[in-house]
Amino acid sequence: MEKQINNHFIDYIQDWNHYEYFLLGSYGSSKSFNTAIKLILKSIQEKRKILVVRKVFATLKDSCYEDLKEAISFLELDDYFLINKSPLQITCKLTGSVFLFRGMDDKAKIKSIKDVSIVWIEENEVSLDDYKELKDRMRVQGIKPHIIITTNPQTREHWCYNRFLIEEGISEDDLYQQRIISHNNIYFHHSTYKDNCFLNPDWIRNLEAEKNELLRNIKVLGRFGTVGFKVLTNIVLMDEDKSNIHGDIYQGLDFGYAVSYNAFLQMKVVGKDLYILHEYYNRQEKLDSLFEGIKQYANNTIIADSAEPRTIKELQDAGLHYIKGAKKGAGSVMEGLRKLQQFDNIYISKNCRNCIREWQSLEHPKNDKTGLIEENKFNIDSHCFSAAIYGLEPFKHYDFKDRVSRKPIGW
Repeated sequence: MEKQINNHFIDYIQDWNHYEYFLLGSYGSSKSFNTAIKLILKSIQEKRKILVVRKVFATLKDSCYEDLKEAISFLELDDYFLINKSPLQITCKLTGSVFLFRGMDDKAKIKSIKDVSIVWIEENEVSLDDYKELKDRMRVQGIKPHIIITTNPQTREHWCYNRFLIEEGISEDDLYQQRIISHNNIYFHHSTYKDNCFLNPDWIRNLEAEKNELLRNIKVLGRFGTVGFKVLTNIVLMDEDKSNIHGDIYQGLDFGYAVSYNAFLQMKVVGKDLYILHEYYNRQEKLDSLFEGIKQYANNTIIADSAEPRTIKELQDAGLHYIKGAKKGAGSVMEGLRKLQQFDNIYISKNCRNCIREWQSLEHPKNDKTGLIEENKFNIDSHCFSAAIYGLEPFKHYDFKDRVSRKPIGW
């Protein structure tokens, strides 16, 4: 059966003449799905070992892995691929090509992989050092290597902006107007949600209703923003008490130990919005005082800092029967940050004064030597930020962006 491909992605899917591919696009542009199509078609033409990477391994199953599975089905190639869930792996029966999935939160597993000739980096949380390390992995004699980066734009301080636009002398206006540029063995591609005609009309209306200028630039137009160093740009202060709003409850607790602050947040997720409804914030207090401060929230699960298992056990014994430790792990902070950033709005009750104070001043520092933003660092130790990350640990956030339709325009 002949498949009709969206005109804006035809050249990209067919092109294998470049070493690097840099795809920048808005939410819902279908760049990731089209990349999956490109890679599946390549894998049935010749034997390749393809490494698919995100910062956090746990996010791969519901993103790139799902894209590749759907691409296989859409191309009606199910009989020619073996799809494994544990470990995540896809193998082409015809050529022996294999797709391996790894997170940069476990670099030891990446270092053990040999003979990789194609790397797909999905999303912008991968760091510049990660990018350089992955490029070094592609050393297969006699096979032309390729590295593909698919990303939603961030600030102009992000390393991608410096690496692909500044260093290569590509202007933003040229990229946004020409949309496809070939330069110095790099294939540049820009797309927006308008390149995906399979999007639900209601989803499009919600996206186009974005009023925040920075977020509109990034989410709607697929362009780099000018936020500077701010970590959270989607904060909205609210006077009205929304405690009774219908939504899923999430609660997190960061322990302050002897000299710092205990911070508790009760949150609700309503659609694509997060509500910070209540906080408890105090320092240098005894366990019984902490218990008294948060016992009214004991009927719902509280996820706390797992570095203090003894304190968690004591709070359980005191009556907080649904408190448990966070899983944490490498990359969990950045994964938590992405969750917060992908909410359309974070509504914070004005009664949560400490949360407001911390989050409005939360910034990424700039590296004095390179001048680049260090996105894995923060200018302050935000206890409410940690509490939110712990509390939202069970919440899955990927669906916010463009899993409305995995099919590219015109299929």
